[in-house]
Amino acid sequence: MTSEGTRYDTIIVGTGPGGATVARELARASQRVLILEWGGREPVTANFGQALRELFMPGRSFLITPDLMGVARGITTGGSSIYYCGTAFEPSYEMFDKYGVDLRDEIAEVRAELPIGPLEPRLIGPKSQRIMESARAIGLDWKPLDKFLYQDRCESSEPMGFYCAPSYESKWNARMWIDEAVAAGAILQTGARVHKVLVESKTATGVVYTQAGRTVRADADNIVLAAGGLGSPMILRESGIRGAGYNFFVDPLIFALGELDELEGPGELPMSTGIHCDEDGYMLTDFFLPRALDVATALQVGRFGKVRPRASARTLGIMIKARDVLAGRLSKRGGIRRRLMPVDAAKLEHGYGRAHAVLAQAGARKIYRTGTIAAHPGGTAKLGELVDENLRTEFSNLYVCDCSVVPEPFGRPPTLTLMGFGKRLARHLVGAEDRSQRTVSAVAAAGGGSAFRLAPR
Repeated sequence: MTSEGTRYDTIIVGTGPGGATVARELARASQRVLILEWGGREPVTANFGQALRELFMPGRSFLITPDLMGVARGITTGGSSIYYCGTAFEPSYEMFDKYGVDLRDEIAEVRAELPIGPLEPRLIGPKSQRIMESARAIGLDWKPLDKFLYQDRCESSEPMGFYCAPSYESKWNARMWIDEAVAAGAILQTGARVHKVLVESKTATGVVYTQAGRTVRADADNIVLAAGGLGSPMILRESGIRGAGYNFFVDPLIFALGELDELEGPGELPMSTGIHCDEDGYMLTDFFLPRALDVATALQVGRFGKVRPRASARTLGIMIKARDVLAGRLSKRGGIRRRLMPVDAAKLEHGYGRAHAVLAQAGARKIYRTGTIAAHPGGTAKLGELVDENLRTEFSNLYVCDCSVVPEPFGRPPTLTLMGFGKRLARHLVGAEDRSQRTVSAVAAAGGGSAFRLAPR
């Protein structure tokens, strides 16, 4: 094993919304920050080849449950935010309040920094508009959704492949804040897969990772795991926290799709409009799949007509995403040992019934549902169980800041929530460093030795 050499204030593992937020805040506070990312940093084209490598690579970014539910995660700088639809949902404040965590100020800060808001009418495409009008016609309170979009940069409303936005610059993604962190002095290492956290006397002291065939050790005063709901719990287990990776959610989803002959056109921004049916445990939004994914999901259920060149252009789609119960476990090698529970299958079926009614009202024909996939798994290192209100684990100086910490079923895109957690954690870490420095200075002024360290709490 080789040593990285430099000692850092903080090592951050993962570059999704949580990790990127912490990295940016700490680098701006002049901390020495090392960011370790398993994936690469290719320029974002979001074509099918890139999506296959970073989002759908079996055994790496794409995992399959025993009942054949696919679970995707983005392994690249920026994580899954490179491929998300850029939809901003408020956290469940009441849920987090129960665990002593108030994210309201942090979320307000994120909203003040980024162009979060509903799409302007010019960017809501004709298919999305048709879906929204049809939903309202049958009594649903269907509305435009808040988006992480720089709408003045959206010269076209047609998304760029799997990127779900017209251009790289038009959608906020976590890579942008990683770049800001690097510009402020942070060090980014890509192709670096972290395996475990080094712990001495119940205190985290560093990490071990592999990169380009080498095993490397890096040391820091604080370690922040932000490798996602599947990545962070596996690192925690290897580091001695055996309870990680049990009883989690995966937010299962299906698509209801139909054809509308008189309204044909290019792809539109997905998740432009929708409704959150809290009482029924699911959400519905318009959704327009990239051509390759549209064909793949259709073939999965025997809809061979979708292979025709113009078929995707006539597709009208609605996504049904359920708030699923906690269940399952991660295997020793990171596989997902979890099945879709009957109660959650019933939620998806109920949602499909509503989506079918909306599509029929819109004039769609040949309506069908796809197989089940899942997005943003979490709850694998829960707040109140494995991390405290400051996201600290049982080991001093070891924190988790990703979807792993969400303590209860969620059922909504987590990006805004994780950014709030990131700001809150960064504030805690900067405050802890300031307190430590003040204590050291006081001891030195009183004639004590400069090697004084705060005892782990």
